[in-house]
Amino acid sequence: MTASTDATEDAGAGGVAGAGIGVDGWAGSSVVTAGPVVDRFETDDGIVVMVASGAAHRIVRLSPLGQALLDAVGDVTTLGELEAAMLEQLGPPPDGDLAGAVLSAVHGLVDTGLLSVSPPTSM
Repeated sequence: MTASTDATEDAGAGGVAGAGIGVDGWAGSSVVTAGPVVDRFETDDGIVVMVASGAAHRIVRLSPLGQALLDAVGDVTTLGELEAAMLEQLGPPPDGDLAGAVLSAVHGLVDTGLLSVSPPTSM
């Protein structure tokens, strides 16, 4: 993830690679919830979302992977379910590390406030 301006951030894939359990102790049964998206603007070139962030809002441009992840989360899901959804929608990543690709992208979306991840609970 790189900042493109003071008010806009890019989110999606990139960063930490993993193999099922992330550096934060996340596992396939960890619960993923969507953050407070205030508005969403879609074009042929991608999607931009406005995220509630205190008194102000943050504008985040999503990569195709970020958009697919956000859409797949809905209100709540698990990391394992996200991996299955990404495999079905996008196929395996070029390096074959699906868990690492999903963890990396989820970390990027957590950093922007679009997603949160917590230990497993009864859903």
